[in-house]
Amino acid sequence: MTPEIINGICQHIDADTATTVLWVSTTSDDLPLNLPCTHCIPDEAEIEKHENVHFDYAVLTDLPGALTHASAEALIARMRDINAQKVFWVLGEAAPWTPKDAISLGFHQLQQDKGFTLYGFDINNYKSTPDWLNAKHWANPERWNQNRW
Repeated sequence: MTPEIINGICQHIDADTATTVLWVSTTSDDLPLNLPCTHCIPDEAEIEKHENVHFDYAVLTDLPGALTHASAEALIARMRDINAQKVFWVLGEAAPWTPKDAISLGFHQLQQDKGFTLYGFDINNYKSTPDWLNAKHWANPERWNQNRW
């Protein structure tokens, strides 16, 4: 992973409010020193230790690691849905994932540098609200007192 990608992750993580960061990677060499990170290798037994813990942020790299592709995908979904408020996923050129895989899991591309792409997922803004989703189109106030269903 390049230093630019690590800096990109650190820019997206608010160091003042980040109390817990789970960093899932095969090596701890890339851990930023200014963040309170818990390192976890992508292995079934190691990940089970953090299964019921909630983190402010999760950073996923080097997946699938020792996991199968299906287990890695389940880990990504669990981190996104249950374990972390915001998730960052770093994909390298050699990774068995495509950009389509990241987008289908709800991630947005944040940064790209020298063969690595940083994707992010934030539950607060992962999907924009469509124009049709408002009271005007649902309640039909112009039809009140006209028809009885």
